Amino acid sequence: MSKSGDDPISHLNPNDRLCLEIGRIALAHIRLDRHLREIHRMLGMPSSAIYLTNSITSTDRLVDDCRVMISKTAASPELLAAAQAALQAAKDANKARNRVVHDMWLPAFAPDGTDMIGHWSLMQLDKRGLGYMDPGTPKDISFAESVNAELGRAGIRVFALLWALQNVLPFYQGGLQAEPVADWVAIMNDRFVTNPDGSFSVLPESDT
Repeated sequence: MSKSGDDPISHLNPNDRLCLEIGRIALAHIRLDRHLREIHRMLGMPSSAIYLTNSITSTDRLVDDCRVMISKTAASPELLAAAQAALQAAKDANKARNRVVHDMWLPAFAPDGTDMIGHWSLMQLDKRGLGYMDPGTPKDISFAESVNAELGRAGIRVFALLWALQNVLPFYQGGLQAEPVADWVAIMNDRFVTNPDGSFSVLPESDT
């Protein structure tokens, strides 16, 4: 049992710590995917195309569809550019997530055969061959942590897009109290910081 004030996961061995980070990444991806599906349905309203959203199993496909549909809206150039930036961040984060979740994490060894404790080789499925290939340098736990952070920021940027669209799409106008979208655009452009309580705050332009 850890003492008060200690890192609650400091006692975990490297493999258990890795599993914890992979679980966090899976949860962060679920949040991102949910926001993307809500945007996909919003852009399909009020037609029955909204019933097609949940048949899409690929996050990449969700992003691509949203990018096309948003480009056809009458939103301002500033919002459109920010939306495309946020969706690109989602696409990049999903690609990084796939490496963590779908690659095979195997213990890494130095050239002399020494076990590199806390480091893993990410063996990637070779779609042109019969097995797996090692795509590069062994990774440590910080790689998984960085992917989790990337997914978290991408999720917030897509969440901002979700709220911005509710203020600009004709179908939603009049149903909600109108809000200025400048802050949402700033967040979509990655101009924000996250707070200890899980909230986020917009940064002034001079801080970027």
